[in-house]
Amino acid sequence: MKVDIIKQQKKDIKDDYIQDVCDFFNYHRKLTKAPKKYWQSLEQSKLTLEEWIETAEFNIINIDEQEIGFVHYIYINKTFVRLEDIYIREEFRSKGYGKKVLNTLDEKLKNEGVIACSVNVIPRNESALKFYIDNGFDHLNMIELRKNYDKTFDKEETIEVLGHTIRKY
Repeated sequence: MKVDIIKQQKKDIKDDYIQDVCDFFNYHRKLTKAPKKYWQSLEQSKLTLEEWIETAEFNIINIDEQEIGFVHYIYINKTFVRLEDIYIREEFRSKGYGKKVLNTLDEKLKNEGVIACSVNVIPRNESALKFYIDNGFDHLNMIELRKNYDKTFDKEETIEVLGHTIRKY
């Protein structure tokens, strides 16, 4: 299986990529049961994608020359990367592609002299949390807390973190 991670330029944007960005965001909106008024539109996704291409690394994932999703990351400096998103289209999930993509990205970053990579995962996305831990993200680097001004986002389910009970978003 040949994995390619191909950096995109603004001139290379396809409608499929805009749809992938939209699907990525709305997967999370669905997971957190966000009201529909907060779901991402294709227009917002196009603007988001253009911004990612200008300010970060937005790469299309090809497996055996077939586009299956994207990976988006930011160089914090020359030696530290924050993995923002890996998105695999639904029909390609649970087939080991994510692991192959992460292994390919790991090798690329190591070869560039990057010494560490972090990723944020919402606690409600337990499959992503397990995926990243299983793939070597085993250091608790940062805890991000959230305050909702729109109380429709408040959740009832809680989790214990370092001796504190907080809502699981």
